[in-house]
Amino acid sequence: MTRKLFELVGTDPARPFSPYCWRTRLALAHKGLEAETIPWRFTQKGAIAPYNSEKVPLLLDGDKAVVDSFIIANYLEDTYPDRPSLFGGEGGRAAARFLNSFGDMIVIAGIFPMVVADISQRLDGDDYAYFRKSREARFGGKPLEDVAADRVSRVEGFRKTLEPLRLMLRAQSFVGGSAPNYGDYTLMGAGGYMPTGMGGMGGGDIMGMLGGSGGGDMMAMIPQLMRLANVGGGGGHRRHRHR
Repeated sequence: MTRKLFELVGTDPARPFSPYCWRTRLALAHKGLEAETIPWRFTQKGAIAPYNSEKVPLLLDGDKAVVDSFIIANYLEDTYPDRPSLFGGEGGRAAARFLNSFGDMIVIAGIFPMVVADISQRLDGDDYAYFRKSREARFGGKPLEDVAADRVSRVEGFRKTLEPLRLMLRAQSFVGGSAPNYGDYTLMGAGGYMPTGMGGMGGGDIMGMLGGSGGGDMMAMIPQLMRLANVGGGGGHRRHRHR
C-alpha cells in the first residue's frame, strides 16, 4: 500500500513548516510507517480538491484520504493496531485530545504572532501575496511586521502559560511518561516553525520556550525525533520528486 502525505512548504520544498504537518510526520515515524511526502503550497488548492480538502496535512493511504493531524493520528492508531501505540490506551487518547487543543490554543497560537513575519519571508510569488493578505486580515489589517514587532517582550508571558507543562516534566521525562507518545508530538510539532528563523530569537528558542526548566529528556529527544521524521532522514519518509 502506497501512502502519500501532502505537507505545507515555502520556497524550499524540502522544509515543511506547518506544526500540524510535523505532528503527522512524528505520528507516522512513531508507528514506523512509510509515506511519500508531497510538497504543497497555499495557492495549490487544486492539488488537494479531489480529496475534498482545502488544507494539509492530507494523508492518502491507499484509497483512503484523511485530513487534520489529530484525525490522522486516530486513523493510524485504529488502522494499524499492531504498530506501537500513539496513545497507550483509551485514557491516553482522551488525554491527547486535551493536549491537542492545548497545543493549538496555547502553544501554536502563542508562537504564531511572533513568527508570522518570518514565515512570509519564506514564501514567494502568489503564496507570499496570499499569506500576507489572509494573515494581515486575521490580525485586523495590521502589517505582519507590526504583529511581530514586540515579540521579544512577549516571550516571557508566553513561557508562563507553559508552566503546567514544566511542572509535569519535572516529575517525568515526557508528557507520555517514560517515553514520548502523541501528547508529546502535539507540542513538539511547534518545532516545525524552527526553519522560519525567528530573526534574533533563533529557532532553538522556540523549543526552549516549550521545555524551560525540567523535561531534559524531552528536550534531548526533540532533535532525534525531528531527524527521524525528516524527509530522507531514515524515519520511513520517502522524498517526492519536486517539480
